[in-house]
Amino acid sequence: MIAITTDHPVVPIHFLIHQATLAVKEGLDPVTALESVTINPARIIGCADRIGSLAVGKDANVVLWSGDPLDVMSRAERAFIDGREIYRYDYSRREGVFADL
Repeated sequence: MIAITTDHPVVPIHFLIHQATLAVKEGLDPVTALESVTINPARIIGCADRIGSLAVGKDANVVLWSGDPLDVMSRAERAFIDGREIYRYDYSRREGVFADL
């Protein structure tokens, strides 16, 4: 089992998906790459019963992408924490909009 991270702040944490994409470019299986930034870290820190995958009863934390998350042309369009929208990409303004927390 592997997990991918960044050395934030040198490589900002919001570039995490790009770290996974680079790993795929170098030969990592795409499914393993996605698991390395979702369920595997949750397993490593002992909270896979709450986060890291989508299932009934787990925290509703999810990002909706415009396409394959490992494709650099895709973008995060919406993000939710505990089922509440915290981010959306506004195509008319060409920028991300964060909810007031």
